[in-house]
Amino acid sequence: MSPPTIMQSWDVVRGAVTRITTCALAAATLMGAAPWQTAPRPSARPALITIDYPNDGSIFPPEFPPPEFLWRDGAQAATAWTVEVTQVGGQSVAKVRTSGPRMRIGKLDPRCVSPTNKPPSLTPAQAAARTWRQDVATWAEIKKNSVERPVTATITGYRAPDMDHAVSQGQTTIRASADAVGAPIFYRDVPLMPSETENGVIKPSTRTPCL
Repeated sequence: MSPPTIMQSWDVVRGAVTRITTCALAAATLMGAAPWQTAPRPSARPALITIDYPNDGSIFPPEFPPPEFLWRDGAQAATAWTVEVTQVGGQSVAKVRTSGPRMRIGKLDPRCVSPTNKPPSLTPAQAAARTWRQDVATWAEIKKNSVERPVTATITGYRAPDMDHAVSQGQTTIRASADAVGAPIFYRDVPLMPSETENGVIKPSTRTPCL
């Protein structure tokens, strides 16, 4: 009997490979997975949320009222948000869901209204901003847990009603001071006046310091 030729040996190998491949495809089909499917691609990274206030690293005195968070979302699809405040170790201090109301201009003092005064308006950044203000109890809890170390506020955007897949996210750190201001924190709106040098232009009075 003559020894097998190279072509005969190759036919044997090719037949074995074909049988192995066929068995592998059959096993994959029985397991419920299409053999031509590739592994799922990782989901896209969430769009950036820019937090305009509080600034990163802000320190609040203990008697300061609950601040209003302001942010701009890079995801147009976001319609609902969660705000979670966590300690350095990751322990949650507070977590709430919000619809992120738009910024709005408050009630005007009628004494400031005149033919030469232009009513206030939102800047483009303010008009695009979303807002959230925590209640007094939540703010007290945040302050209590942020005296020694800052806490991280993470704002995450979702396309409601799907609250399982984030479309945007942003973070800022804040902390509460252990030292009180020791004096009332005063704020007032400064009435505008016509400019002394330009006709029809208004600006804050330069003779009275703005508090």
